[in-house]
Amino acid sequence: MGKRILILFFIMNCAAVLQAQSNDYDTVTVEAPIEEVTSAERYEEEIEMPPDTNLVKHLINIEKDSIDSWRRKKAFAYMSNIDSLLKASQETKSQPRVNTRGPQGVSFMSRLLGGPVVKIILICLAVFFVGIIIYQLLKSKGIFQASSASKVSATPQEEDELLLQNDFDQLVQQAYKLGDYRMAVRYLFLKTLQQLRDKNQINYEPDKTNSRYVYELPANWRNEFSRLIFQYEYVWYGHFDIDIKQYELVQNGFHTFLQKV
Repeated sequence: MGKRILILFFIMNCAAVLQAQSNDYDTVTVEAPIEEVTSAERYEEEIEMPPDTNLVKHLINIEKDSIDSWRRKKAFAYMSNIDSLLKASQETKSQPRVNTRGPQGVSFMSRLLGGPVVKIILICLAVFFVGIIIYQLLKSKGIFQASSASKVSATPQEEDELLLQNDFDQLVQQAYKLGDYRMAVRYLFLKTLQQLRDKNQINYEPDKTNSRYVYELPANWRNEFSRLIFQYEYVWYGHFDIDIKQYELVQNGFHTFLQKV
């Protein structure tokens, strides 16, 4: 019991000492300076607001008399020109557009070939070629040979019979004196065939063509004999009347070839 009282007394003394020490210090209160801000210096944060996208219709009623009076003023003289241009534009749009370029997708060559002039030209060409074919067919049958036959002083015998002649030089001279150079060329050609046959250079047959005789000859004779065949067929079958100078050129060609045979 006495110890408790002693401890309590000791604690009370310590508390009194601590109280005395805390009173020895001066209490200093520090206050932060407060700046007064006037309304002019106040900072106001600007908040960016989104733009207003709403459309609001404001109907403005303008009297027709006012519009007419504006048009009569010199400052608005262009209004009459605008009205005329608008009317012309509307009339142009209302008129149907004429297609001068032809149907879509058709080329220039197709339109050209489809024209009437080209069609007439093509028809004329077709008739011309058909006429040539008909003429050649009739000519091959001897229909057009009657007039030329009348020019010959003596009617020639068949070719195979003429090859039996022994003196073609005399026949050539007779035709030459009569001025029948076509017949003289024919006799020169038959004389050449006769000599080629007699020397076994060709195998003569009445139905054999002249071009087949060419391939029976030696190779070094073929070109020259082909040229003689061309001259003979051009003069005789082509009914081409040659003069004396042309005949002499043909005669020299046959004589040169016969010397080789």
